[in-house]
Amino acid sequence: MRSNWARSTIGTPAFVELEKTRAPSHTIIGDIHSSSVIHVAMKIPPPRKEKAPKSAAKKYVKVKHIDDAEANKAPSKGTTTAHFIKFMNELLDIMDMDEGLKGSYLVMDNCIP
Repeated sequence: MRSNWARSTIGTPAFVELEKTRAPSHTIIGDIHSSSVIHVAMKIPPPRKEKAPKSAAKKYVKVKHIDDAEANKAPSKGTTTAHFIKFMNELLDIMDMDEGLKGSYLVMDNCIP
């Protein structure tokens, strides 16, 4: 929680600096069987880039124009379809190697706390 209001003396604006305490989110995708845990994958977000201080010398910057829209697209930060498909491919390979899991059904659930 954070306070959105501050108090000050009459005639002066109230400015408050608050720390940003947002932690990075981690995604865990797992597969369990009645006898054991079969496969677990954890997606850890990439480390944050340190921002360089702004300087007055770099006021004008030459911009390169790239026509390809895919090249300008920022990388996804969250869990994407590709992450889930990779997990499912790994899981199916594990199930093919285990004789007890061949011919088994997969039940999927999206658990949100």
